Amino acid sequence: MSRKHDLINQLIETKECPGCDFSGITLEGLAEGSRTLRVENRVDLEGVNLERATFRGANLLNVSFNRANLERVDFGDAQLSWVYFNSANLRRANFQGARGLGKDEEIQSNFENADLERANLRRVSFTSTTTFNCASLVSANLQDAKIYRAEKADFRGTDLQGCEMIWGHFSDSDFRGAILRSCNLQKANLSGAKFNSSEIVQAELDGLYIDREHFDKNFAQAGYRLRVGNGFYIEIDRRTTFEKILDVWLP
Repeated sequence: MSRKHDLINQLIETKECPGCDFSGITLEGLAEGSRTLRVENRVDLEGVNLERATFRGANLLNVSFNRANLERVDFGDAQLSWVYFNSANLRRANFQGARGLGKDEEIQSNFENADLERANLRRVSFTSTTTFNCASLVSANLQDAKIYRAEKADFRGTDLQGCEMIWGHFSDSDFRGAILRSCNLQKANLSGAKFNSSEIVQAELDGLYIDREHFDKNFAQAGYRLRVGNGFYIEIDRRTTFEKILDVWLP
């Protein structure tokens, strides 16, 4: 058994291994001779202290880091699939270059209630079922990332430039102060969300669902109008000036 796997066994026993080097390690929670993922075979690293450890280039499959201290941990260039980070401390953690299995290399994971303040998730792609519900992503870097499910999440000051969030679920989340330039929010649901409209109009918004009271002059000046259909949504306003003047008589 390698030195790094010895450290894993030590970690499971003591729950402590801050600063440890697990780069390139393979941890797969599989039954012997099987590729089926089961809870009973999951590598259990819940509640461990791994502050400033590195998993750079590691291969992690069916591993639980729920409630773990992973502050400043480096997951760069790692392959992650069915890795759980619920309620984990991931402040300033690095995921840049991380990828999942399959041709799209999208990561299947869970980050519910996780603290990802100032974490680096730049250009990381997550599956549409990976959840960040109730997570804190304050001032995190999500430039050019793909994220689709983060309800009641905190995106204050988050860099979402170029982020893909099409058909995403972001109701009741807080986007105040977030950078949304060139972000694709088409068909996404922001009902109940908090945001500064002057910042969000820099994103692609056609079909975005919002609360009616959030539609203001910033959206109108950017060439959008509010429509009704299973809730209020924004669409590109293609009406002529004359049609806009007669708006009160138009559907």
